Order: sequence, then structure tokens, then C-alpha cells
Amino acid sequence: AISYVLRGNFYILNVSTFISLITLISLPIAFLIYKSIKHKADPLPSLLIGVPLIMLTLLLTMYSELRSGEGQVELYGATASVIALFCLLISKDDNKFYSPTVILAGLFIGIAGMFKEPHAVLVVVIAMMFVRNKHDIFTKVLFPVLYAFQTILLILVVSNCVDSYFTIYIKNMLGNHISRYGSPFIRGFNLANLANDMKKYSENMPVLVLILLIIDLFVYSIKIVAEKDLKQRFFNMMRLLAFLLSVYIAGFCVGLGGQYYNHHYVFAVPFYFALIFVVMDEFPYERTRFVYGEDCEQIDLEKVVCVSFATIMCALYVPLGVKDMKKNSDNYKQNEVVVKRVKEMKELSKYIDDVCDALTEDQYLWIGFNGFHVYGYSKHMPYGPTFAQDPNNFTKEDSFYVTSFMSNLEKANIVVYYNNNTGVVKEKVEQYITDNFTTKTPEKIKDIKMPQTTWSSGYKMYYRKTA
Repeated sequence: AISYVLRGNFYILNVSTFISLITLISLPIAFLIYKSIKHKADPLPSLLIGVPLIMLTLLLTMYSELRSGEGQVELYGATASVIALFCLLISKDDNKFYSPTVILAGLFIGIAGMFKEPHAVLVVVIAMMFVRNKHDIFTKVLFPVLYAFQTILLILVVSNCVDSYFTIYIKNMLGNHISRYGSPFIRGFNLANLANDMKKYSENMPVLVLILLIIDLFVYSIKIVAEKDLKQRFFNMMRLLAFLLSVYIAGFCVGLGGQYYNHHYVFAVPFYFALIFVVMDEFPYERTRFVYGEDCEQIDLEKVVCVSFATIMCALYVPLGVKDMKKNSDNYKQNEVVVKRVKEMKELSKYIDDVCDALTEDQYLWIGFNGFHVYGYSKHMPYGPTFAQDPNNFTKEDSFYVTSFMSNLEKANIVVYYNNNTGVVKEKVEQYITDNFTTKTPEKIKDIKMPQTTWSSGYKMYYRKTA
């Protein structure tokens, strides 16, 4: 909406998407550099761990764009979540509640939550994976959460959405929306869906993510076993529990709505990045301690596994990458279909804008579900606030969705019709359109050329009858 208001096109949206992708790629690289400088590491260890992980970062970034491109907000929420994690990871041990990294972490958790709430839930649970002591509980979890709530409240107040957010949106999300497909808590265990979706994009991804899961599980487990201090062992156990909980919450967030749409899988992306951050955070950067402990008397298994991990990860890219080339060629064919669809939508949106201008109408009524449709390209906005009709929201005549739609139908003079999903009032809507609207083109717009190829896709234009 901002992109259209300021420039009348998708330019700002495209730039925002590009920035998000660059940010996702850059943050693991920046964290690797940060750790290398902090530990005064030789180049070889950093390269050994960095190359395979950055390659996986590239895969995850492109996967996120493909699953949540074209303006879907999950990509932006995932980016904000990863920024928040980065801020927490570079926090100093003596951080205070007013430290910049603590404030920024909370700010971006709040922003992530405003894009889609599951992002904030997941990133808070992930943050607990990096709590090493009592001080971290406050600076990496509690204080950022407080700042996140303040950010969310500020955004709601500025946008004048406090009342509608809690009385309409949240009420609906926590009600029928998440329970219509059964218990969302059971869906949290359906991790196979996440692996299968990654495999559709790349043969590499589920294998590499599984290796990361095993490595991280080993790291957290060995810290419990090796730690002699009971207090520190307790915190290590809490980190392991947070890690296991994060695995579940990632599946929970993806399956929360029950539909498993493409863009829902991006909810788990911050967790995948967290797996990368854990390996980078625990990697033995000191080259002289590459395999042996400080006293050189016993082998440090944690470090041996880290080195083996880097070797195995790099080796897997070659054979599995061949299969990915075939998948990518199929994706290009799919993109050709998308480009054609975009061209058609732009032609139709231009026609609708010309019609609205000619008839001096600021808005039109959209009748249809959400998806890849014309309202995303027209300069004139459809009547809202819920302009697309989800049949699951049209089950009671006195609900907000039904009453607001009927109010819009009564005041609209132009209707762009695709399909009728208005549930309990479907027949009433059809009858109202028949009695009060016509498909006959008004005289004022007869000279405006109609894009026939687009209308053959099933769209109709209705105009209110005049007395």
C-alpha cells in the first residue's frame, strides 16, 4: 500500500524484498566475522565452518523468497526475526536493559510480530537457546520481550488499530481460524511437512538442516555432560530444553492455520538460521585447539564433530546439487506462468482504474477470495477492511465480516466479481446484485478498451443501475 501511495507501483515493495534477502544473506556472514575477530581466529577455521554454512544460508534465503515472494509478509517477518537473533548473539555479557542490542532485539521482535504473530513467538523461544546464565534471562529474553510489547502497542496506536486488532483480528485468529482443522498443538509435531516442503525446493536442504539439528543436539548435550558446576549445568539443560521446544514451535507456527500454504513454511526459517548461528557460536575458532583440548591430553569430541560437519556438508552439495538443477529449471517454467499472470493482472487493473476514474469512483467492491488477483495491482483500493471473503468467516449473519461486507455492497457502485464465498448470505448477495447491478457497460466508459484475454479468466464487472 505504501509503495502504491508513494510511487503508484511495486517499486518500493521490490526494493524492500531485495533488502530483506540481502539482510538474510549478510547476517550469518557478519556473525561469523564477529566471532572470528572476537576469538582472534586464523582464517582456516573460519573458512572451514563458513563456506558450507553460507551456502546453506543462500539456499534458505532463496527458499524464503520463493515461498513468500510477491509481497507476502512472512519474508519480512522472518528477516526481522533473524535481525533480532543477531542482536541477541552479539550482546555483551555485561549488557544492561538500556543497551542498544537489547533494545534493537526487542524492537525487531515486535516488528516481526506485527508482520505475523507466530514470528515473535518462535524468536522468543529461540532466544532461550542462547541463555547461559541468570543475567542472560533478563537481557536476552525478558527485556527484549518488554520492548517488543511496547513496539507492538506503539504500532497499533499509531495505526489506530488497537480496538479492531484485539476485538476482531485476534479474536478470529484464536477462535475458528486455528481450530477448524483440528488441534494446532498436534500439528506442531508434523515436522515431516517441513522436510517435504524443503525437499520440493532443494534435495540439499532437508539433509543439511537435519545434520545441523544433530550437531546442535550434540553440542547442547555434551555441554551438560562435560559441565561440573551444577548451576551452569542447570542452564545448559535449560538450553537443551529450549532447543527441543524450538523444534516443536517451528512446526507449530507453520501448521498453526492448518492450511500449510507456501508462505506459512517461512515461519520456520528463523529457526533454520538459529541452527546456523549455534554452530557458528560454538565452533572452535582457535586453530591451535582445532582437535585437542587445552592440555592436549584428550580429544575434544565437540570440536571433532564440528570439523567433520564442515567436511560432510561441503561433500553433500555436489551430488545433491545436480538434482537441484532440474528443480530450478522447473521453477523457471513456473516463473514464466507467473510473469504471464502478472501481465494479465496489470492489464485488468489498468482497465479498472480507468473505469473508476471515468465514473469518478474512488473504490470498488471485490467479490472473491484472496490470492493472485487484480486488487494487488489497481491504484483504486477495494472496499475494506476485509476486502476478500473467506467462507470460514461467513458463518453467522451478525458477524463483523458479514455486516461490513453487506454495508460495502450497499454503498458500492462498481463490483469486480470473481467468485462468491459469502457463506450464509450468498443467496442474499446474488439476489442483491441481480436487483441492483448490471453488466451492461455505461456510456461513459464505452471507449475504454476491455482486455478480453483477462476477462476470459472468469472476472466480471457489475455497475449499479441508475433510476
